[in-house]
Amino acid sequence: VFFGMEGDTSRYVIEYARSDRSKCKATGELIAKGEIRIGRVIDHPQAPGVELTIWHKWEPLLLRLRKGRPGGKQLTQPSDLEGFGKLHPADQEDIANRLKTEGELKKKSESTVKVTYLEHPADGKFWEVGVCEDSTTVRWGVIGADGVKQLKQHASPGEAAGFAEKMVAEKRGKGYK
Repeated sequence: VFFGMEGDTSRYVIEYARSDRSKCKATGELIAKGEIRIGRVIDHPQAPGVELTIWHKWEPLLLRLRKGRPGGKQLTQPSDLEGFGKLHPADQEDIANRLKTEGELKKKSESTVKVTYLEHPADGKFWEVGVCEDSTTVRWGVIGADGVKQLKQHASPGEAAGFAEKMVAEKRGKGYK
């Protein structure tokens, strides 16, 4: 799920690419004509009042959106995407299912069972990991700030716990307490 910047007022559009000239902002790859693309529509930074669409491929967008900031813009249902109704029914079904899964991941991240919080006072940074069933939530940033949040799905609860333990050991080795 996209946890965008705090106070994010952008909106998202979805469509089939009209040409093969647009590039995915997350990967730099060309988006083929006819491929599903998602655009984040923002105010143009150099032209107030003009909208700019930043295009993404579907999968890289989902990965990128999971890494944003808590409280930011999220994609969790088809109504979050302008143009959704113009897609082919099979594509609508696939995207609706993916958004449902992303929403479930978000709920898991908010109901974390075990959390380990560490700080690196000399650098003024914090890092934490939470484990809930077969997923982990990692959050990091400057002490006192919300930080950046990343969700990760694992193959099993044991794998999620192992990942968390490994990461905690690495951070402690780098001076986090």
